[in-house]
Amino acid sequence: MNLIEHMEQTLGPIGGGWSETLDGRPVAANVVRFLGTPFADLVTFTTLGLSKVVLKLSNGRSVRMELLLSCRERDSSMPIPGVLVTVAGDLISSRVGPDRGTVLGPAGPLLPDSHLTALYCSVPVFHRKEFRTYSGTDPATVFVQLIPISDDEVSMVDKSGWSVFEDHLERADVDVFDLSRPSSLV
Repeated sequence: MNLIEHMEQTLGPIGGGWSETLDGRPVAANVVRFLGTPFADLVTFTTLGLSKVVLKLSNGRSVRMELLLSCRERDSSMPIPGVLVTVAGDLISSRVGPDRGTVLGPAGPLLPDSHLTALYCSVPVFHRKEFRTYSGTDPATVFVQLIPISDDEVSMVDKSGWSVFEDHLERADVDVFDLSRPSSLV
């Protein structure tokens, strides 16, 4: 089974994709879209091609990686592919992969009219467990869930650590798929 088959086996058929910028330049990693996953009213965007590059984690381990960002259908017309292309390009340039709990940013509003300014890197817990790693590459390809977060949520991760932050998201029942949500700490 190849990487695309692995993704489609869990996420369903690819429902669209991007391989170039709005002005026609090729992107560092393609982005594909899956409809109705991980839940019926959601859309999941993933990179496809970031895994061609081997990245180093902070513990020295080498991995291949693909990124995903899931959102409510109503938010799926926002420039999410551009966000994923930018992050993938940065990772390819640095050759360093984010660990669980890494915060990318803040860098101002990620999307128009959003209070969310950074991306939190996590395990794709909303998807089936067998999706998280594709072992058909050497080294294996891991999938990293990007969760848009606010400035004060960034501070919470910095001060308390990723485990406390993820517990907070769960206890507060934060809709991490709502790209228009306010901070969970307000």
